[in-house]
Amino acid sequence: MKPYVCCHYCGSNYLNKGFASPPGLEHGSWPKTCASCLQIAYRNPLPVVVVVIPLMKEPYSFRGPPSTYEAWVASGGLPTTGVLAVRRNIPPDKGKLALVSGYIDDQEHWKDAAIRELKEETTLSFRREQLELMDVDSSKNMKHILVFCKTPRMMRDQIPKMEPNEEVQELVAVDNPTQLVWEAHQRMARRVWD
Repeated sequence: MKPYVCCHYCGSNYLNKGFASPPGLEHGSWPKTCASCLQIAYRNPLPVVVVVIPLMKEPYSFRGPPSTYEAWVASGGLPTTGVLAVRRNIPPDKGKLALVSGYIDDQEHWKDAAIRELKEETTLSFRREQLELMDVDSSKNMKHILVFCKTPRMMRDQIPKMEPNEEVQELVAVDNPTQLVWEAHQRMARRVWD
């Protein structure tokens, strides 16, 4: 059976029993009001967390005593030179590069979803306090709410070696945001570039 054909309150078939929509909405649009029980059904966008992992290279230009190196790094002395992407092993856009992302489960905090997706897709472990909210946006087709966050920057040589799995073919250091398949991912990756 096709989804969204029956009222989820009383089970009446919208197509057979008919339904009413608020004025201005076309037949078949949402929300729907069941003609049998008069309950209103909504179809909301699905929440997705998207994680930007900024990458940096070891510079050759640092001059100074070793004791000041860590302070220089902590103050942002190393430029962001890319982001970590995954080569997708699932549709849509299988084989294309994207940021780490996945659905936020029912009653799951976005930070916990980000931590779970990072572990599943990259084997990297982060703590809640290490994640910073960047932005919230709608997907191009308006079917998803995208919660963008970022991790602390990491060195390129810290990218883990991993075997392909069900979701990810490989991890890739992306040097140009346009290498990412989705425009929203490109836009957020640009924000972390220096």
